[in-house]
Amino acid sequence: MTDIFIWISVAIVALILVILCVVAVLWKRRKGTLGEEPDYRAFFYMGLVWMIVGSGFMFYNSFAFNGLFALGFIFFIMGAANKNKWKKKSPFTRNQKMAWISVLIAAVIIVAVVALLGIGFV
Repeated sequence: MTDIFIWISVAIVALILVILCVVAVLWKRRKGTLGEEPDYRAFFYMGLVWMIVGSGFMFYNSFAFNGLFALGFIFFIMGAANKNKWKKKSPFTRNQKMAWISVLIAAVIIVAVVALLGIGFV
């Protein structure tokens, strides 16, 4: 019974934090100091990666990573819905290639850890 109260209190605190963030963004937007528009292309790719990683962990029966999949889906939809606002970028620069290689290596490591945990070696 006390577990329910703990989860309810955590949910209330999280809801208050979300409301405060929304109020802060709206306040800055009203003052005109919000800055430039976000890069929706980055949201699209970030959401795609988070959905892939989250789905891998989701099938491992870990409910903690369902949120990762959900956030990835939200970022993916946000980026896809604003495709006409994507910032045009030149083909891959050296830093972008290194970033993609790092992402791929991290993905392979995560898949290997999930596979090992699923088999029961760890």
